[in-house]
Amino acid sequence: MKQKLLVLLTTILSSNCFAQILFEKGYYIDNSNHKVDCFIKNIEWKNNPNKFLFKLTEDGAIQTNTLSNVKEFGINSSLKYLRSPIKIDMSSDNISNLSAKRTPIFVKKVVFLKTLVEGEASLYVYEDTNVKRFFIKKQSSNEIEALVSKKYLTKDNKVADNLQYKQQLLNSLTCSSITLKTIKNLLYTNSKLISLFDNYNTCSNPTTYVNSTKKQRKDLININLRPRYNLSSFSIKNASFENRNVDFGNKSSFGLGIEIEYILPFNKNKWGVSVEPTYQEFSATRNRLLENSNLNITNRIDYQSIEIPLSLRHYLFINEQSKLFVNFSFIIDLTLKSNYQFSIENNLDIRDDLISGTNFALGFGYKFNDKYSIEIRQQSERNLLNKTAVTDTSFRAFSVIIGYSFL
Repeated sequence: MKQKLLVLLTTILSSNCFAQILFEKGYYIDNSNHKVDCFIKNIEWKNNPNKFLFKLTEDGAIQTNTLSNVKEFGINSSLKYLRSPIKIDMSSDNISNLSAKRTPIFVKKVVFLKTLVEGEASLYVYEDTNVKRFFIKKQSSNEIEALVSKKYLTKDNKVADNLQYKQQLLNSLTCSSITLKTIKNLLYTNSKLISLFDNYNTCSNPTTYVNSTKKQRKDLININLRPRYNLSSFSIKNASFENRNVDFGNKSSFGLGIEIEYILPFNKNKWGVSVEPTYQEFSATRNRLLENSNLNITNRIDYQSIEIPLSLRHYLFINEQSKLFVNFSFIIDLTLKSNYQFSIENNLDIRDDLISGTNFALGFGYKFNDKYSIEIRQQSERNLLNKTAVTDTSFRAFSVIIGYSFL
């Protein structure tokens, strides 16, 4: 089984290398305001790019566009960069390298700004290794203005914050649904600012504005029904009482889980986290004769539990419909009415309650059209009895999981 998993992992990683070089449908606008449809290599820029690779056709030659010859470019409907001259404070936010000046020290740059929200008020972001700054543009103005947030050192060497962006937004985003309290508690983060701008744009133009926060929330949450076939094993080794040693072998069973998955809103939706309450069971009996005796020994296990895998998942895109994934899970196992019974005919009857525990799992899978999936998952060893110096127990499970996303 380990060899099969290794082969599968190698295949997936190879597929990942392939998936990373796919060019996606996009466009760019040149200095003559001519829009060119093309295929752009999305390398999942964390920092704002100053160039990008593209092809005019899927089989065309790879070319490069830069800040100097492109006004705007985008990929599908999810990513858009706008060339703009800006004034930006490049002061470090690193505590060990703070400026002693409270006011921003602006420098002029021409950059590709990433568009976060478009509407009556548009929100942009610029990020590099050292800084992250947000910008606002109103439809009534041609100017893109920096929203000022700056950490600095006071004269007595304490860290303070210049939160000028709150006053800027209070002055710019005038709407009945945006109050002083709303702005006062506003954090300088993507999600909070996007939500505020959505709020304002909806208030300003409620009939036509499409709220990007609601759309993103829908796209980022999946609820999946996941029935499964389990192949499980359980064994006990007792160093002081060999008659209690038993290997129940492999047993087949079925389980059912409901997974709530959240796609992390960065890195091109390639990472997700999930929680998946799952019912599973394992029941088996082993009978044998006590050595040098006609007495019958019975070992029996009745095990039902709710497993709660907490998973980190990485998607590897093949094309627009298909993707592979690999996930690592930490499993919390909550036993229901479960016990292990050891008995010697007419002489001894021992019952031990099975305990809740934890273990890990590694899974590989394929998802089609964001709707249907199949996964194989191997769990590490789990202890089901209170371990002593002389007792060692092992429960393992291998699962084939079918998934259907209904949200």
